Amino acid sequence: MEKTMEISNDVLEKISCVEYRTDPNIRTIRSYSLRAQKLGTEQIKALNEHVDEYVVFFENKFIDLNFIFGNDNKVIVEVGFGNGERLLDAALNFPDYNFLGIEVYINGFSRLLYEISERKLKNIKIMRFDAKDVLKYMIKNDCLYGIEIFFPDPWPKKRHKKKRLVNEDFINIISEKLVEYGYFRMVTDSEEYALSVKKILDLDKSFSDLNLLVLLNDNKKFTNVKQIINHTLVTKYNLKAKAENRVINSIIRLKI
Repeated sequence: MEKTMEISNDVLEKISCVEYRTDPNIRTIRSYSLRAQKLGTEQIKALNEHVDEYVVFFENKFIDLNFIFGNDNKVIVEVGFGNGERLLDAALNFPDYNFLGIEVYINGFSRLLYEISERKLKNIKIMRFDAKDVLKYMIKNDCLYGIEIFFPDPWPKKRHKKKRLVNEDFINIISEKLVEYGYFRMVTDSEEYALSVKKILDLDKSFSDLNLLVLLNDNKKFTNVKQIINHTLVTKYNLKAKAENRVINSIIRLKI
C-alpha cells in the first residue's frame, strides 16, 4: 500500500505559528477563522521542498525587503491572496516589481507555493500570518509601493464587525507603510463594507481625496500605477459575484 505524503515536522513548525501565537505584544482580534483543510500531493511536496526558498517567516522585527528579493524593485503587497491566481498573474506580467503575498489559509498558501516553485519565480514571496501583524511589526515605514486587498471577509453581522481587517487602525498602518504616491486598493462585493472604508479614507488627510482614476488620467507620474490597476485579472470570485448580481466596489487611493 502506497504511503500518503505528509508535511514534515520541520515545515509544520515553520508555517503553523499563525495558529498558536502567544506573544502578548501581538494583537488578538483576528480577521479570519482558521479551519482544517485537506491538501493535495503537489501542495505537500511544495511545502516540503520549497518553503525556505519562497516563504518569509514571521518575526517581531523589521525586515530588509531589498535583501529578501535581492534587488531594490518596488514592492506590492497582496493581503489574503486566496488561491493566488491574481497574485501569480501580476508577478508574471510585471517582472520588474516584487510581490509579497500574505495568506493564512494553508490550502491557497500551498497551492500558490507550488505554482511559484514550478515557474521558479524570483519576484514573489509569500507569508502565512496575520497581515496586520506583518505590516505593523515587520514592514518598515515608507517602503511599499502598493497594498491590495481583494474581497476581504465582510463579517456582515453587527457583532462580528470588529473582526473586519480594514478599519481605521489598519488604514493608519498602511498609510505609514506606503511610499509617497504609493497606492492602496480594496475590492469588495459588500457595499456597506465599501462605504465604511471610504468614509475612513475620506477623513484621512494622508490619502488623496480625488478619484484616483481621474488623477491618473491627468498626470503621467502615475502611469505605472495605472498599468497595474488596469491589468487586474478577473478571478473566479469576480465572475461568481457578477453572476449573483452583486455590485463589485473598487476603492483606490494614493498616499500623498
